[in-house]
Amino acid sequence: MTDEGTQKKGLFKWKKKKGLKLDEFGSDYKENCAQPIKHNYVKEDGCAPGEVPLLEIKDLHKYYDDGYHAVRGVSYRIGPGMLVGLIGPNGCGKSTMMKCINRLHDASSGDILIDGETVLDKPPGEIAKIVANVPAELKTSFGLSVYDTVMLGRYPHLKNVWWETEEDETFVVESLKKFGVWHLRDRPLHMLSSGERQRVMIAKAYVQEPRLMLVDEPTSH
Repeated sequence: MTDEGTQKKGLFKWKKKKGLKLDEFGSDYKENCAQPIKHNYVKEDGCAPGEVPLLEIKDLHKYYDDGYHAVRGVSYRIGPGMLVGLIGPNGCGKSTMMKCINRLHDASSGDILIDGETVLDKPPGEIAKIVANVPAELKTSFGLSVYDTVMLGRYPHLKNVWWETEEDETFVVESLKKFGVWHLRDRPLHMLSSGERQRVMIAKAYVQEPRLMLVDEPTSH
C-alpha cells in the first residue's frame, strides 16, 4: 500500500471512532498531514551536494617501523562546521590517524585532503595554519608561562621572526579570557592542574585560527 493509501486508511479509522463520515474533513487536511521531511543534506558527512568537504581521508594506511599496521584503509569525509567524535578502544589507531592528518606522522599510503587540497606535500608551517592539535597530555612545557604557551599558537602567522604584533597580543589576551585562564597567564604551565593545562592548550589551538581542530581525548579532563 502506498503512503497516501496508508494515510487515508488511518484517517478512516479515526473518523469511524469519532462517529464522523469519511468526507467530513477540511480542505486543509492534506497540508496538515505529516509529510516526509526534506533535508538539505543527503549524506551523513554534512556536505551539501557538490560541496567540497573540509576533511577527506582516502584509503589511509599507516605502518610503523616494526611492521605494525596501525591505520587500515580508513576513508571518510567531514563537512565544514561539524563536531565529530571518533570512538574506539585503546590502541585502535585513533591518535595515529590524527597525527597523520597534521603530519606529525607520515602516512604509508592513501591521501588526506583539507578543503580539497592534499596536505601530504605541504610544509609544517603551512599545515599549522589550517590544522591545530590539542594533545591528550603534554610531555613537556619547556618552563613556559601560560601566556607564552598560548602565544605560540600565533607563530604560524607571524610576519616578523622575533616580534608579535599588537593584533597578535590582543587576540591572545581575548582567548585567555574566553577559555577562563586569564588569571593564570603568568603561571608556569607545568604548575597547573591537568584540566587547566587542557584549557590552555585549547586556547593555543584557537589562536592558530585553524580550519580544522583535532582534540585527542577531549573528555579526559
